[in-house]
Amino acid sequence: MSFFERPDPRLASSADAPATIVVIRTIGRHAVALIICCVIAAAAYAGDVAYGLHGVSRTSGVIAVHGPSSVVTIVRDGRDVPHVRARNDWDLYFGEGYAQGSDR
Repeated sequence: MSFFERPDPRLASSADAPATIVVIRTIGRHAVALIICCVIAAAAYAGDVAYGLHGVSRTSGVIAVHGPSSVVTIVRDGRDVPHVRARNDWDLYFGEGYAQGSDR
């Protein structure tokens, strides 16, 4: 094909798309990939939270631990609020810490 020949119309139709269309398509692909990543991250977070909620510590019954010098009683009311009874301050603090730790 020389400089003075007419271009083949089949070659003109197979040319690249305009730059604006290419940019819009690229942004669209990136947006879809970002949405997929966000959905996967949200699903992983929800699974982690659901798994963490199944591990509940023991909050009823009798538990024997080393630390207090006398009996510490932890009673939970209807709203699951702990009430700690002990003979001295050190045992009271130990029971309070144990109740807070078991709630976490």
